Formats: sequence, structure tokens, C-alpha cells
Amino acid sequence: MSIETFPVTTLGAAAAAVVEKIAPKRKFEAVKIASGAKIATDGVYDMPIEFYHDDCCVGPSISSSGLRTIETKSPAHYWDDSYLNSNRVEQDKEPGHFSLGRAAHVLLLGEEGFARQFAVRPKEFDSWRTKDAKAWRAEQIAAGKSVLVPEDVETIKGIAHSLARDPLIKSGLLNGEVERSIICKDKETGVWLKSRPDALPVNADLVVDLKTCTSATAYATRQSIREYAYHMQLALTGMLMREVLGHNISDEDYVLVFVETKRPYCVNVKPIDPSAIYYGRCQVRRAVRKFAECLNKGEWPGYEDNGLTASLPKFLTENLEAEIKNGLLPEVA
Repeated sequence: MSIETFPVTTLGAAAAAVVEKIAPKRKFEAVKIASGAKIATDGVYDMPIEFYHDDCCVGPSISSSGLRTIETKSPAHYWDDSYLNSNRVEQDKEPGHFSLGRAAHVLLLGEEGFARQFAVRPKEFDSWRTKDAKAWRAEQIAAGKSVLVPEDVETIKGIAHSLARDPLIKSGLLNGEVERSIICKDKETGVWLKSRPDALPVNADLVVDLKTCTSATAYATRQSIREYAYHMQLALTGMLMREVLGHNISDEDYVLVFVETKRPYCVNVKPIDPSAIYYGRCQVRRAVRKFAECLNKGEWPGYEDNGLTASLPKFLTENLEAEIKNGLLPEVA
């Protein structure tokens, strides 16, 4: 079904507006980073995710996840696991780790691209315990592939098939360049900012990101946005797309696509309220300034509200006060 004949009456007003903004795919060149090179110029780059999260720029750099950690937790939480911290404790990570969302997105865009980026454990290996199995996995990882087990593939196929059936996705909502990093030097602070969505949007009028979840209900998606500060992640991507690619993106042009990781793999496309993007941009700016300040001082403090009085949430005190007035809650001296 083409965009022109899409039955808008089946969509909410916000989702219907999204259809009108899906533009033809625009090409841009991503610069492939050679081993050991450091980024010194604003641009879109093709690099391994391990390098992206490491010391990839000529100066200190921070990604969306780092900024969100500073904003929602504290600078100390960021520093504890930062590549800048020479005393950090390395976390045990499974070699060839992959994102279900990214894998499903790649499969959605074509099986050929999926085969280039992922390798499935052969049936002759029922685990990674044997020497031959470990050698095969190491060979695939060395070739730059993420390694999957057959159970992963069934989940990825389920997610991809469900996405493919969604009308907005069929219209091209998730068009993008997979595994691309957009990086630029912040003019105010001089630190380097990084964004790496599952697929870098190439539609000039939309910023879209895919999120896997256990539940995609209206309540659960709102909770996810709040808990993981996804509005900040989207806002940063939009800021860098404007700066690096010159895309003129309004605060009404941001969308999250939630898809469940268990059957029936339901999809929930959520256009984001413009006010959330505005606040996200404000929070990004505050976090960038805090990051730069901590770098300059060499200090990474914990919670800023340490020592301040804790109060009940306003909605709870209002409910309790109403119960007292209605005789449902006894007043105690």
C-alpha cells in the first residue's frame, strides 16, 4: 500500500501526520574509520561499536547514554564506567554481543545485509563449550560479525515480521543507515558529542528510533521513555543531525517505534510530544555542561540532592488530604 492510498482514518492524528512526513531516502557518505585513527572533524562515521564507546575522538567525547546517566543519576555513575576512567572495573561482556532491535532492523531491511553482519551458530554445536565451537565464534567475531544462537534468530524473525506488517513501517518509517555514528564538536564546551541510533535516519523531516521492550502498552511505553530518558536520546540525535547534516528538524518530528520481544511481538508507534523533545534538548545541554565542568575540575560528584529533605509526591499528599476531608483517613495529633 502506497503512502498516497494509506487509510489515514485507521490512525491517530499524530500518527497520520507522520505518514505525510516520510520522505524519499536520502543518501549521505559515511566515513570509514581506519584502525587507530581519531576523529577530528564533524561527520557521519562507519566504525565498530566498541570504538564508538571508547576513545574515538581527538578530545573527550560522550554519547547519549553517558549524558542520560549524568542527568538521571549522577556524574559519579557516569565516571565509574567511563572510558576516561583508568581505574574503572571492566564489565564482563559476552563476545559478539548484539541488540535484538538492531538485528531485527537489519533483517527488516534485507536478508543480504543481515548475513553480512550476523552469524548463526551451526547445528553441529549445541553450546559454546567445545574447542571447535569457541574457535568458530572467535573467527566470526574477528570478521566483525555479531554471533547468534538459533533461539535468537527465531525471536529476531518474529520481531522483523511483526514490524514488516505495521502500516507505518511498510510506508518507510524505519528507513535509515544501520550502524552509523554521527559525531560533532560542541561549540559551547569543546567536548565531542556522539549519537548512534539503531539506524541513522535519512529522512530529512523525521528522527525515528526503534526500541525493543517486554511490553509496548501505552503505560509501559511512557514509563520506558521516563526511565531511560529516550526523549533526551532523540533530542541529541536531532541536534547532531542539524549540525552535521543540515537537516531542519522541528520538535514535532520525532518518533519512537516500540516492539515487544515475545510473541505476538506487538508494535506501538509513538510520535513524541514536542514539549518532551524541547525538555530533552534542555536536559542534554545541562548534562553536556556538567560533563565539561567535571572534566575541567577533575571531580565527579554523586547525587546533588544529598542532604535535602525528602517529601511525599504531590499527587499522594493531595490524595491523602482528600481522604482526611472525606473522613476516610483519621487525623492523628
